[in-house]
Amino acid sequence: MNGRIPVVVSSAFVLLGATGLFLLVESQTGTFTGPLSYPLREHAPIWWMTFGGLLALGIWSLWNRSHGQTSWRPTYSGRRFLSVVLYTRDGCPLCDDAAELLGTYRRWLPPVTEVDIDLDPELIARLGEEIPVVQMDGKTRFKGRVNETLLRRLIEGTPPLN
Repeated sequence: MNGRIPVVVSSAFVLLGATGLFLLVESQTGTFTGPLSYPLREHAPIWWMTFGGLLALGIWSLWNRSHGQTSWRPTYSGRRFLSVVLYTRDGCPLCDDAAELLGTYRRWLPPVTEVDIDLDPELIARLGEEIPVVQMDGKTRFKGRVNETLLRRLIEGTPPLN
């Protein structure tokens, strides 16, 4: 775990917040008359803040997973490498982690091209269970788990293109 809220928990926050807000609106209009309708109506301001906060936290954490950046900075700014290719396969948690990690360093990397090896029998034969595989400028840099410390060293040790 890298200090971020897991996707399952973030999604649960979104679902719980949205459902709670829906029930709150329905209880206010009188449409919802279940056993929770009285406490929802009686303490509406608290529930608005609670459900709204859960929804906002869930959306923020999901957005931050794909758009967040690292606070680390290399000595020299600028992009490195001309191409980054991430070989993945469907349902691969390490591939998801690799894509997320590469995304946090996108300031210094070109857009990552993801290639699903399940769509190409040659790639399946060649890469098999080694995925994820990260190639930068055609050279394989990572197989399996992408090590963040090594990625930082690679970025630091490669001169910027500009």
